[in-house]
Amino acid sequence: MTRSLSAFIALRYVSVGRRSELVSFMSMLTVGGLALGVCILITVLSVMNGFDREVRENVLGIMPHATIRTQEHIDSGRWAELDNAVLAVPGVNLSAPVLEANGVIAGPEDSIGVLVLSLIHI
Repeated sequence: MTRSLSAFIALRYVSVGRRSELVSFMSMLTVGGLALGVCILITVLSVMNGFDREVRENVLGIMPHATIRTQEHIDSGRWAELDNAVLAVPGVNLSAPVLEANGVIAGPEDSIGVLVLSLIHI
């Protein structure tokens, strides 16, 4: 029966036999602790990968990659010109006009500032 050197050493120290039950107990406890630690690490990494994917798809997927802002009023004719100019840029797939306003949501005990984004249909 052929065994590798590492398997021979591992089996020798994990199962010391009847000579020392304390060493055998401690090595089994150590192996169990390492196995539990690896299981927890794999679980946490899987959860974090799933969370990262969900954040990227759901939160960042709805946020624009670029924003063009102006203080002036733009009518539908000027918007069509700007839309054509923006869509002519390589790599731009979609553009849309959005109305942006600051707001406050007030409750009985506190209030919070919000940014309201509304898609404009032209």
